[in-house]
Amino acid sequence: MNSTIMIQKAIKDEALKKAKSEGFSLSTIVKILLQDYVKGKIGIGSLFNDDVRVDKVERIEVDEETQDMMDSVVKKWRYKFSN
Repeated sequence: MNSTIMIQKAIKDEALKKAKSEGFSLSTIVKILLQDYVKGKIGIGSLFNDDVRVDKVERIEVDEETQDMMDSVVKKWRYKFSN
């Protein structure tokens, strides 16, 4: 089965050039990256942004029923993306 993925041309061109210089095809590089991602060898993450400060965050109080509902939604999303 073949799949199509969208990659910006500039990134693809640079990756292809490097892959060729190392004796690989671009599809081999993508396959290795995806396998390592699945195995947990590489991850996707976020970096802390110094521009976001706690004093800029507004805290909104909610009742217990609303908090339970929000916790339930978060739990469902975490389950969805962890499986």
